[in-house]
Amino acid sequence: MALRFLDGMGHYATANIGAKWDTFNLVTVQPTGGRFGGGSLFSQGFRSLGQFQKTFDNQATWVVGFGIFHTNFNGGVAKQVLLTLYDTSVTQIQVVLYRNGQLGVEVDGSPLAGGISTGVLTANTWH
Repeated sequence: MALRFLDGMGHYATANIGAKWDTFNLVTVQPTGGRFGGGSLFSQGFRSLGQFQKTFDNQATWVVGFGIFHTNFNGGVAKQVLLTLYDTSVTQIQVVLYRNGQLGVEVDGSPLAGGISTGVLTANTWH
């Protein structure tokens, strides 16, 4: 398996997002706030959560990871989509954060069997 893409966002500013990502909307790179004191991607609020996109070639298996720091869970939103993986323009799988802090893996809006975390993400902590 080869490393396909890695971005820590700690080494550039908002104006440089387009150099690594194909499209982006409602996100900025903050000079501080990252897990290790450097930069981080910032999106304001659950209802206006930003997005960024990267297109890759077809592979049989993908391993995807990211860190998240949440300041507040919005009780008015049942779940927030954190990650969507597409095959061309068709949604295949989504990683969501439920209002109680649990993570879920969903297909067609429904959790996979065993696809909801037993633990919860706490606010103001890196996970």
